[in-house]
Amino acid sequence: MLVNLSAKTTRESGGKQAGVQSIRRALAVIQVVADHNRSGVGLSKIAGEVGLTPSTTHRIAAVLVDEGILSHNGATKLYHLGIGLYLLGSSARQYQVRDIYRDTLEKIAEQTGDTVFLIMQSGYDALCVDRVVGNTPIQILSLNIGERRPLGVGAGSLAILASLPGDQRERIMRHNRRRYAAYPGYSPDDLARMIKMYREQGFVVNTVTPYTIGVGTCVHDEEGTLIGAVSVSGIVSQMDRKRQKQIAALIKSAIQ
Repeated sequence: MLVNLSAKTTRESGGKQAGVQSIRRALAVIQVVADHNRSGVGLSKIAGEVGLTPSTTHRIAAVLVDEGILSHNGATKLYHLGIGLYLLGSSARQYQVRDIYRDTLEKIAEQTGDTVFLIMQSGYDALCVDRVVGNTPIQILSLNIGERRPLGVGAGSLAILASLPGDQRERIMRHNRRRYAAYPGYSPDDLARMIKMYREQGFVVNTVTPYTIGVGTCVHDEEGTLIGAVSVSGIVSQMDRKRQKQIAALIKSAIQ
């Protein structure tokens, strides 16, 4: 698909038009990469198809790679669509996912008495898509619906991070390194230990405050694609190791 911007960009000038021009250029670059995604595409070919200089095309592509919209293979020098583009599409389906899993969350909340959260990834963040409050006297309302945290903070969020491919997980952790500093117990070593725990036992136990604890595990579709995570949060005194395992088993059974 030929996406030549020369005619459009010649007509556009001034501060407002410059912003529009940049957006059009970025979208054109994404489109060309999408057209060649299976085999990958080099910088010169992208530049030729969008009608930009290689240097301008490289600057645009570099930003898109940083944001995860494109990926760049350092060995082959080819560009492909990035995981971030898929995640944007996944975020748009959050309301459908919430409807699908609402009954499941209510079932888990009824059986545990604790608060249950449905978490999805949104770029470098974890997004609380839904929450169901249980019936025990003390409830942990650590996240509101629509609230975000750095991906990895919280049981469901950490389960998602641990389930991602290694290179993507490392990129997210590097990006969020300074943000993790706001949460005690989220040093690189702490994260590595908790990620290892999840990958060994299929669930993770995580605490954000000294008096609360969460148990989380991921949700996948029938093809094995990661959808998000479900977590249960309660007070530490009611979450011994035996009950943690019971809750993890309950979540897995319910989401299946």
